[in-house]
Amino acid sequence: MYTYIGRNAVRSFSSLWISPGYEPTGHDEAQLCSQPWISYDLDLPIIRRFWREHFQKRPQTHPTHVVPDLHSVLMAIEHGAGISLLPTFMLDDHLSRNKVKIMYPSYTVHNDLYLAYQVKNRNLPHLKTLIEALKKTV
Repeated sequence: MYTYIGRNAVRSFSSLWISPGYEPTGHDEAQLCSQPWISYDLDLPIIRRFWREHFQKRPQTHPTHVVPDLHSVLMAIEHGAGISLLPTFMLDDHLSRNKVKIMYPSYTVHNDLYLAYQVKNRNLPHLKTLIEALKKTV
């Protein structure tokens, strides 16, 4: 039997992203519900957390597009397919190339990322290197 440690590796922040050509008309819940949402899951994991934090309830919207992963969500936003929430660590290059923009900078949500590993491996150099790399990336 193995014993595992769960460790809070990093805190990630997500922002509401849109394509550069999109101009929002407001930032209330009704306006956000009327947008074409892009998600990597029908359960809207990041979007649901955002809604609970900012509107104190579950989202009353459904994704217009469901794609396999966060990188596909980003590509769909770049091509004007809709809006979504994505981790800010994915942001830098796409913002500098003017491929996306943040819709409402004050509307963010955080996500704590945990790393689980066997207790016997806690002092392995490559595990420590991975943890440090994650901290720098996020």
